Amino acid sequence: MANCNKLFLDFNTNISLVKKQVDALIKSRKAVEATIVKYFKENTTLSVPKFWIQGSYIMKTLVIKKDGTYDVDLGVYFMDKPEVEAKTVQNYVKLALKDQTGTTPEHRQRCVRVIYAGDYNIDLPVYYKLNEDDHPFIAVKDNGWEESDPINLKKWFEDKKDSNGQLCRIVKYLKVWADKLNFKAPSGIALSVWAANNYVENEREDVAFLNVLKAIKLEIGTDCNCLNPESPFDDLTTRLDATQKEKFVTALTSIIDDGELAIDSDNQLEASKKWRAHLGKDRFPEGKDEDVDAKLELLNAAKSVVLGGSAKLNKEGEIQTAQGINHKPHKNYGG
Repeated sequence: MANCNKLFLDFNTNISLVKKQVDALIKSRKAVEATIVKYFKENTTLSVPKFWIQGSYIMKTLVIKKDGTYDVDLGVYFMDKPEVEAKTVQNYVKLALKDQTGTTPEHRQRCVRVIYAGDYNIDLPVYYKLNEDDHPFIAVKDNGWEESDPINLKKWFEDKKDSNGQLCRIVKYLKVWADKLNFKAPSGIALSVWAANNYVENEREDVAFLNVLKAIKLEIGTDCNCLNPESPFDDLTTRLDATQKEKFVTALTSIIDDGELAIDSDNQLEASKKWRAHLGKDRFPEGKDEDVDAKLELLNAAKSVVLGGSAKLNKEGEIQTAQGINHKPHKNYGG
């Protein structure tokens, strides 16, 4: 089988933020928080909110999208119920941030979006939570306050994670694949829940990813529904219509078929071409034109004879046991 484990790990690096991007994001987040606090103190009678980073950033599943940008969620939390409508509180947040960047903030249904053009967006969902409430309530522009608990969802996801971060990486692979589709795909949260529900750790990234894809297909069938495991326990795919769901299942079948061909291939280059078609030729690395598994077996065999003291070196410089001069012992076995 064509082992693409390292190619996937390199792919993860290519779709992840570097330190410079993280530092810029932290600086912007702190500036946004300070601006909002100042505005609410000076221009409203409402309490000053608190803030929680949430979503993919805190879950460690944030990816750079195909256009080079990324989104971060910064929850704006009130510890009492505002005495104005939900959309009014959202609008206060928008007004507070009207001069934060060179682009006017967007007042979306479930958040206010601050746009740092060409770099990233900071989405600011607004919540309130009373001491006696089990869960927070999110402001929805046209529907008032609705129960929603991203903090508990993050805790649920944390309980599913493995120790070496493979589940998080698989979610990132899913997000990049979905972002590349030419139609509206399920949200990152839906993909995260599906992945967490179906993840089984594997020493190889490509095998683990393919197994999750296949398990997701079995779980969703043709309905393509995703139940939120936390409040409000809603279907996370309700924003998709029947045609979009059908296209998603078709796309899922396609990457599974190519993934199986990639795993079964004897040539890493040919296997990588299958993955690159779905994950992006610009970011998924091209493999070597060789059977990397067979090469690894030879290296392991050479390591065994060196460690066993029976190694000989022939005229071609090859390590074997049949003929040649005795191989001098050393400690650098490459293992």
